[in-house]
Amino acid sequence: MIQIEIKDYTIQLQDISLSDLKNYDTIYSEHSEHRFSSCVKIEILRNTFIETVCIAGNSGATSLHQQSYIMDRDNEQLMICCSNLVFCVATPSLNLLWKTEVDWATCFGLYENNGRYITRGETEISRIDKKGNVLWHHLGGDIFVTPEGHSDNFYITNSYIFATDWDYNNYKFDFDGNILD
Repeated sequence: MIQIEIKDYTIQLQDISLSDLKNYDTIYSEHSEHRFSSCVKIEILRNTFIETVCIAGNSGATSLHQQSYIMDRDNEQLMICCSNLVFCVATPSLNLLWKTEVDWATCFGLYENNGRYITRGETEISRIDKKGNVLWHHLGGDIFVTPEGHSDNFYITNSYIFATDWDYNNYKFDFDGNILD
């Protein structure tokens, strides 16, 4: 479970199983005939329970970690990766503001960058704005994971985004989506 403290309330994020979804009234997801591969419970507490919703995706499976969410404290919005989607909910109401597909397979991470967001997907590196609009995206020659799964195969500097694919091809993108040498 991940816990985020903001103002006078607490947000708790927790991976849940598909069978647990029946316990929730509000589920934000892609409309699909497929079974969901990833489900996350988002709960708001202020001394006691206030509100709970779930988000669910049906593409590649994901689980919660430190790069799977961003809390925009100024706007009181939570962005979170689930499957191949990024969801944005208002806090503390947990109303869905937007959801955006950022990869056809899976979204591994979400990173804040100069008021916008970089997403690292299995097959795409994307940049989205604060309203969830995809500004650009790039595919690699193969998936953006090396066979060893080293953590240095993706990082963001002050001037570019670096990624390595399965075949050890290196990619550098500037923040406007241009490929650098």
